[in-house]
Amino acid sequence: MLGNLSGWHLMIIVAVMLVIIAVIAAVVVALLVSRRRSAPMPPPTLSGTAARQHPAPPVRTTEQRLAELDDLRQRGVVSDVEYAQKREQILREL
Repeated sequence: MLGNLSGWHLMIIVAVMLVIIAVIAAVVVALLVSRRRSAPMPPPTLSGTAARQHPAPPVRTTEQRLAELDDLRQRGVVSDVEYAQKREQILREL
């Protein structure tokens, strides 16, 4: 059947077949992209460094904060003026 076709005829037939295959591939890709865009987004999740961060330390009570402040003053880490200022700040937060 194809024995009487010249080289140019065969090249044209192959080119037409390649165009048909390219059109089919383009339609399939367009359908996949369309379907992916219309799909609902998954709920947001923590990823990366946010998921690996350690939880925040527990909140200290006023009594614990004042005890730590007293300890710092006794060891000489804070002056009497700094102690008084910080103590007033802690008590104001009550």
